[in-house]
Amino acid sequence: MVGYYDSSVILAALLAQRLDIDPAALWDAATVRLSSNLLKVECIIGVRRAGALQPARSRAEWTERRIEALERHLAAVHYRRMDEAIEAVIRSTGSLSDCRTLDAIHLATALYLAPHIEEPLSVVTLDNRMRSLAVKLGFSVLP
Repeated sequence: MVGYYDSSVILAALLAQRLDIDPAALWDAATVRLSSNLLKVECIIGVRRAGALQPARSRAEWTERRIEALERHLAAVHYRRMDEAIEAVIRSTGSLSDCRTLDAIHLATALYLAPHIEEPLSVVTLDNRMRSLAVKLGFSVLP
């Protein structure tokens, strides 16, 4: 399976969020992982925000361990930069205004990539709003 990942799956795994689904299983389901380079920034900020909530005596160590794990995850992703081609998809796809800006960039990137790969592209996200719009855009969505 070729999966387009947003930050929600990686952050759920790194932050050990209690969910009905195992984010590691979602990660392992893909043979190829794609995303926008936006993913890197979203995940770093997410880990640092969570780190700020940790007890002061262990905050730096907790955050550093998660950043190291994050780097391993990010190394397993093929990235597409946000550029004029992605902007053109956003301009031509009015329904992308039905979600938050960063989600719109992710979905525009998925729309751009889909015709350039041989297998169907599945959007992998734990964000309900992004899931809903991805389905409307014709993507299969995991979970």
